[in-house]
Amino acid sequence: MKGNIRLEIRTKDTIGITLKILEKLYENEDRFKGCRGFSKKVCIKIDEISKERLEKLIERISEIEEVLSVDEVELLSNEKMKEN
Repeated sequence: MKGNIRLEIRTKDTIGITLKILEKLYENEDRFKGCRGFSKKVCIKIDEISKERLEKLIERISEIEEVLSVDEVELLSNEKMKEN
């Protein structure tokens, strides 16, 4: 069974940033599992992908002018339990 990856994306606080990030997921053809938007931060969860695809996705998201940083972070404890 495939796992999941969580990305934390720090952004400028602008309208529409979540949509721009989701468009990059669509362009990369990655399966989207969840999204939480906050002021200046968007967290997304996707199916586990190869290191090369992940690097390409991070690169694409980083191209968005309002994005300040993109980091892979650990899954939340409740997400880890759902995987098992």
